[in-house]
Amino acid sequence: MTRKWRNIAEMYKHFAKDWNHVCDFSEKAAEEMFIHESTGKGSLSVSTKRDNGLYNGYMVGKHWMDATIKMWKQDLPKGLLFITELRDAYPMWWLRKVLPGYF
Repeated sequence: MTRKWRNIAEMYKHFAKDWNHVCDFSEKAAEEMFIHESTGKGSLSVSTKRDNGLYNGYMVGKHWMDATIKMWKQDLPKGLLFITELRDAYPMWWLRKVLPGYF
């Protein structure tokens, strides 16, 4: 796994924090997610439990991260959310990546 992916994986963990009690963030779960994202192989789904009865936490986090970013992109132009609110809560390297038109 690359260092770049590991950085993004930390953001996945952040967005799955409310679901930690049903999520697996093991190294095996990380490998499955990395392979799925980099090659398209595997059958990961946000609603599929792993053998241990838990969901892949990285997939859950990606799901909620994507949903949140989509809401931000709708709310920012309407003035319902301000970029300064996000700057205080999230790393700038990541905000620049997911909201490039705002920086």
